[in-house]
Amino acid sequence: MKNSLNLNDDKMDSFAKATVKYNVEKQLRSKYDKILAEKKEKASRKGKVIKMSSFLKVAVVVIAVLGSVFLIQETLYDSSSQSIAQNFLDQTVIHGNPDITRKGVSTATQLQREANDAYTHQDFALAIAKYEEHKTHNEISSLDQFYLGISHLKTKNYSEAIEQFEKLKVTENIRIEEVDWLLGLALVLSDQEKKAISILEEIVAEKKYKAKEASKLLDKMK
Repeated sequence: MKNSLNLNDDKMDSFAKATVKYNVEKQLRSKYDKILAEKKEKASRKGKVIKMSSFLKVAVVVIAVLGSVFLIQETLYDSSSQSIAQNFLDQTVIHGNPDITRKGVSTATQLQREANDAYTHQDFALAIAKYEEHKTHNEISSLDQFYLGISHLKTKNYSEAIEQFEKLKVTENIRIEEVDWLLGLALVLSDQEKKAISILEEIVAEKKYKAKEASKLLDKMK
């Protein structure tokens, strides 16, 4: 066939090779561009996912914080007077009688030591048993009676706790103000709010031990 471009065989061969080379390179470039575009798209999606993931993490933290604030507010403002009284009771410092726990004190009986040791280690059920046993052999001191009352209060024996604290109110007692406060708590926890209010109002009016806490309880009860 006659060459319309008037090219000899060598030129035709070179032209054909150049054409093939161009087409191959074009296809390779197209394929490479397609692969590159896909990678960019994946990277873009991944970036969006990472950004979204980070956003969700922040959102979860914010929701958790807001939820905690809400729960705290519920506890502070919507708790019952009994819940508040129980919280105050849980904060009561447990302290034993140093004269009893100290070795070599002849005035303390073995039962007193055992009772006080149980009380100090917050084994209130054992403390009650030991104090009650001690009462059958000896006259119980006001301090022992004070610890016995707290032990009953801590084990939710409210009527027994009230009995001990009311006895202490009519005796000489260096911890009378603490007795008033604990008696008030025991009355609140046993649903005797009318009596509790009377005790708590006295604590607030005379600015006794735990007057601030007593005022908070009164605000909730009135």
